[in-house]
Amino acid sequence: MNGEAKQNQDFKCSRWLQFLDESIGSQPAIDSLQEFFGYCLTTKNSPATALLVYGPGGTGKSVAMNILGAVVGPENISNLSVGDLADPDRRAALFGKAVNFAHEGGLKALGDQYFKAIVSGDTITVSDHAGSLLLYQPTCKLVVHTNRFPKEILLSKAIYGRVLPVAFMGQPSRPYPRLFEKLAVELPSIRMWAHAGLVRLRAQGRFTNPSGWE
Repeated sequence: MNGEAKQNQDFKCSRWLQFLDESIGSQPAIDSLQEFFGYCLTTKNSPATALLVYGPGGTGKSVAMNILGAVVGPENISNLSVGDLADPDRRAALFGKAVNFAHEGGLKALGDQYFKAIVSGDTITVSDHAGSLLLYQPTCKLVVHTNRFPKEILLSKAIYGRVLPVAFMGQPSRPYPRLFEKLAVELPSIRMWAHAGLVRLRAQGRFTNPSGWE
């Protein structure tokens, strides 16, 4: 057992850590996910990075993202697709949000200027209720979840450098009914786990490199 895995045993969220081990399996990838959870607790956009969660169905992607939503608070999340980010009316939904969960629809828009601007925290325009354009500096973090690895990422060096991919490829050894509810019991400790990830992220100045991502 490596030092990081041993340290994680100190958190009182053993079911959560077991779930991550079964669903992800790679300690570097788990570490990078932990750091991103902590990153979502801040209003800083540095290092400018979006999370890409990918893998086949039934591997726990949705459960993990629901836990992230619970960590930051349901009132602090939005659900715009990647394609929606190009629409100034829809972008207004990002106001005051900590995390935006984007489903796989519109993945070709990963190369859009607004995706890159929001990830970096650059000033963008949004529409108010009267239809007027306003300047806004987003602080929300972007999470893209999909069943396949989007090859669009490989087409642009700028996008490639702004995405943290975490693969969910493991299948649980047996079905776990009401898994989210069981994991949610550990939310106070999962928040502590996320804070520890933020401490490591700040010390490193970058996210841990997930296995196989160079």
